[in-house]
Amino acid sequence: MNAEHVTLGEADAEVELDVRFENKSAGKSGTGCVHTAPGHGADDFHVAKQYGLEIYAPVDAAGRFTSEVEHWAGEEIFEANSKIVEFCAIAVRLFLAKATSIVTRIAGDARIR
Repeated sequence: MNAEHVTLGEADAEVELDVRFENKSAGKSGTGCVHTAPGHGADDFHVAKQYGLEIYAPVDAAGRFTSEVEHWAGEEIFEANSKIVEFCAIAVRLFLAKATSIVTRIAGDARIR
């Protein structure tokens, strides 16, 4: 795919993706579609610069998250890793509990049968 701008359909019209061609994956198996994280590596940084993408890396010179990072501002990035993983695990458990509750209510609703 070689496109300047892609949307994810009518329902997701507010979600827009910039799709750029980068032949790094050419010749390998797979789709050739990869994400880029310009603030997290030299290759991605150079691709982002080439296409004028924003470079986002909320980490200061001392390796600590900046104030932009809500829960971990001021923490050293590698020390925060386990806390971030735990935070994500809790979020997933909460989401699954809520989804299960909704599905259970729908399944028990006589109007839907």
